[in-house]
Amino acid sequence: MIEVNKDGTRSCCQVHEKMTIYQAAAMRDELLNAYCDCAELEVDLSRVDEIDSAGLQLLLALKQTAIAQDKPVRFVNHSVHVVDIIHLFGIEQFFGDQILMPSEASTTH
Repeated sequence: MIEVNKDGTRSCCQVHEKMTIYQAAAMRDELLNAYCDCAELEVDLSRVDEIDSAGLQLLLALKQTAIAQDKPVRFVNHSVHVVDIIHLFGIEQFFGDQILMPSEASTTH
Protein backbone atom coordinates (compact mmCIF):
# COMPACT_ATOMS: atom_id res chain seq x y z
CA MET A 1 0.00 0.00 0.00
CA ILE A 2 2.72 2.50 1.01
CA GLU A 3 6.39 2.19 0.18
CA VAL A 4 8.71 4.16 2.49
CA ASN A 5 12.28 5.11 1.65
CA LYS A 6 14.49 6.86 4.18
CA ASP A 7 17.30 9.23 3.29
CA GLY A 8 18.90 10.30 6.55
CA THR A 9 16.27 12.18 8.54
CA ARG A 10 13.95 12.54 5.52
CA SER A 11 11.41 9.91 4.49
CA CYS A 12 9.68 9.59 1.13
CA CYS A 13 6.42 7.65 0.87
CA GLN A 14 4.97 6.34 -2.36
CA VAL A 15 1.23 5.69 -2.02
CA HIS A 16 0.12 2.86 -4.29
CA GLU A 17 -3.34 2.50 -5.78
CA LYS A 18 -6.39 3.37 -3.66
CA MET A 19 -6.97 5.78 -0.79
CA THR A 20 -10.52 4.88 0.16
CA ILE A 21 -12.45 4.05 3.29
CA TYR A 22 -11.46 0.39 2.84
CA GLN A 23 -7.75 1.19 3.21
CA ALA A 24 -8.07 4.17 5.58
CA ALA A 25 -7.24 2.53 8.92
CA ALA A 26 -4.19 0.61 7.70
CA MET A 27 -2.97 3.53 5.60
CA ARG A 28 -3.34 5.93 8.54
CA ASP A 29 -1.07 3.75 10.64
CA GLU A 30 1.50 3.45 7.84
CA LEU A 31 1.56 7.21 7.19
CA LEU A 32 1.80 8.09 10.89
CA ASN A 33 4.62 5.58 11.41
CA ALA A 34 6.52 7.07 8.48
CA TYR A 35 5.86 10.59 9.78
CA CYS A 36 6.94 9.83 13.35
CA ASP A 37 10.13 8.13 12.15
CA CYS A 38 11.61 11.17 10.36
CA ALA A 39 12.30 14.88 10.59
CA GLU A 40 10.67 15.58 7.20
CA LEU A 41 8.16 13.61 5.13
CA GLU A 42 7.38 13.71 1.43
CA VAL A 43 4.33 11.80 0.16
CA ASP A 44 4.23 10.95 -3.55
CA LEU A 45 0.62 10.68 -4.72
CA SER A 46 1.30 9.90 -8.39
CA ARG A 47 0.08 6.29 -8.17
CA VAL A 48 -3.20 7.01 -6.39
CA ASP A 49 -5.81 5.70 -8.80
CA GLU A 50 -8.83 6.20 -6.53
CA ILE A 51 -9.47 8.48 -3.55
CA ASP A 52 -12.62 9.23 -1.59
CA SER A 53 -13.39 11.55 1.31
CA ALA A 54 -11.80 9.08 3.78
CA GLY A 55 -8.54 9.23 1.81
CA LEU A 56 -8.73 12.99 1.70
CA GLN A 57 -9.27 13.04 5.47
CA LEU A 58 -6.03 11.09 5.88
CA LEU A 59 -4.14 13.75 3.94
CA LEU A 60 -5.83 16.53 5.91
CA ALA A 61 -5.09 14.86 9.25
CA LEU A 62 -1.44 14.33 8.34
CA LYS A 63 -1.08 17.94 7.23
CA GLN A 64 -2.77 19.20 10.44
CA THR A 65 -0.45 17.03 12.55
CA ALA A 66 2.52 18.50 10.68
CA ILE A 67 1.29 22.05 11.29
CA ALA A 68 0.70 21.36 14.99
CA GLN A 69 4.15 19.78 15.41
CA ASP A 70 5.90 22.26 13.11
CA LYS A 71 7.38 19.34 11.20
CA PRO A 72 7.42 19.47 7.38
CA VAL A 73 5.21 17.21 5.29
CA ARG A 74 4.83 17.73 1.55
CA PHE A 75 2.53 16.08 -0.94
CA VAL A 76 4.01 15.78 -4.42
CA ASN A 77 3.13 14.41 -7.85
CA HIS A 78 -0.62 14.52 -7.28
CA SER A 79 -2.51 12.10 -9.51
CA VAL A 80 -5.49 13.44 -11.44
CA HIS A 81 -7.77 11.68 -8.91
CA VAL A 82 -6.16 13.51 -5.99
CA VAL A 83 -6.30 16.83 -7.83
CA ASP A 84 -9.98 16.28 -8.62
CA ILE A 85 -11.00 15.68 -5.00
CA ILE A 86 -8.90 18.58 -3.71
CA HIS A 87 -10.60 20.85 -6.26
CA LEU A 88 -14.02 19.39 -5.46
CA PHE A 89 -13.65 20.42 -1.81
CA GLY A 90 -11.88 23.69 -2.68
CA ILE A 91 -9.00 23.12 -0.29
CA GLU A 92 -5.97 23.69 -2.53
CA GLN A 93 -4.60 26.49 -0.36
CA PHE A 94 -4.80 24.46 2.86
CA PHE A 95 -2.17 22.05 1.61
CA GLY A 96 0.13 24.76 0.30
CA ASP A 97 1.81 22.29 -2.06
CA GLN A 98 2.37 22.95 -5.73
CA ILE A 99 -0.14 20.87 -7.65
CA LEU A 100 0.74 20.00 -11.23
CA MET A 101 -1.61 18.12 -13.47
CA PRO A 102 0.03 14.87 -14.66
CA SER A 103 0.40 16.22 -18.22
CA GLU A 104 2.20 19.31 -16.82
CA ALA A 105 4.42 17.19 -14.59
CA SER A 106 5.53 14.93 -17.44
CA THR A 107 6.59 17.88 -19.59
CA THR A 108 8.84 19.30 -16.85
CA HIS A 109 10.92 16.10 -16.45
